[in-house]
Amino acid sequence: MRFLPFLGIPLYGTLLLLLEKPLLNFFLQWSTWIRLLGTVALIFPLGTFLGMPFAIGIAGSHTKGRGAVGWAWAVNGLFTVLGSVLSVLAATYFGFILTLSGAFLMYILAGLLLSGFAPFVTPEKNGAL
Repeated sequence: MRFLPFLGIPLYGTLLLLLEKPLLNFFLQWSTWIRLLGTVALIFPLGTFLGMPFAIGIAGSHTKGRGAVGWAWAVNGLFTVLGSVLSVLAATYFGFILTLSGAFLMYILAGLLLSGFAPFVTPEKNGAL
């Protein structure tokens, strides 16, 4: 289950890119409210997947010693700022599709590296249950 977002982001993101034109043509014929609801319904799963990796990392980082959670927040903040600036530059110079493909590959790589970084701690193992 914890690897779900690392596969869901690239798969669902690619699906949205492939279906962009047909979905756009379909929703343009409807009223603004229907288009708004359709947009929310299509983006919601991707947003859910995008919100999961940091929480998964935090859940396992507390086992890495004192201060690991603080470092995780700091690194997240750093890469949030860098990622937003670099993604705009990359999209400008390399194109939107190539930039998204690179981002999708990074999520796949992060999923592959996750098991070595943050072993999943269940409540039973942690003594909380």
